[in-house]
Amino acid sequence: MKSRKILCALLASAILWQCSATVSGTGCPSAPGPSQEVLLDAALAARGYPQPVLDSMNPKAKETLSLNSDLTFHAACIVVYDGETGRSRDYSVQAGQPLPVSQIPASDLGLAWVISNDGEDCLNVQFSYEWHSMPAFRFQDPIALSWDGEQFAMVDDTFEKTDYYREYMIDSVTGETSLSGVKIQSQENGYADGSDNGVTWYADLKGGLNVTELYGEASVTLEKLAPASGASRIDGLYVHSALFPWNSPAVSGSGDFTVTGDRP
Repeated sequence: MKSRKILCALLASAILWQCSATVSGTGCPSAPGPSQEVLLDAALAARGYPQPVLDSMNPKAKETLSLNSDLTFHAACIVVYDGETGRSRDYSVQAGQPLPVSQIPASDLGLAWVISNDGEDCLNVQFSYEWHSMPAFRFQDPIALSWDGEQFAMVDDTFEKTDYYREYMIDSVTGETSLSGVKIQSQENGYADGSDNGVTWYADLKGGLNVTELYGEASVTLEKLAPASGASRIDGLYVHSALFPWNSPAVSGSGDFTVTGDRP
């Protein structure tokens, strides 16, 4: 495991994925336990979220989607990155189309962009990440979402992001270890930078001293503006610094969503 972490830290790679989504229509806690997560999956599946998409999301990301009963599945892009091989694999999932035939493998890092219909006028975009092998360097990873300002606008006060972790606790007297509950490292309704065309924020990976679980999620609602038919792209970017901040190598990911369809 130690050599795997070192290799993951030294690798520099670009991760790219694409997802095509069709838009139609008009106008605008405690961590879940295994049984509770099964119930979450069942509830979200009933609203159209495919199981491969649910399998790629961390429990808190699914919990967030479940709390908004207006959301229904639209499309998703999933990337898994394996630091041992230096390779990534991407999956595109769209409502009403065949699911990926291959099982999504385990990896060092899983990323998921999930687009949901939020009524007739809006789209909800959720980003979630989960580290399956703890990165050697845990700082703040920049994440960006950008869109065509003539096609979409961010709905006020809808952006929010949370970073979670769990860690091993060591009893100072007995030396025994135990697993902590889910802790919040950072929870914000603000972002680092925003404009008519996008928003940027940071995933806070610092956590505690003996981190064993590290994941987070963010979401924002976009209002559809364009009345005419056409296509628009929503781009997502995640960058992980594999070395200290003043060094250039990085593991990065970017995603393209091509949003098309008739707009009244």
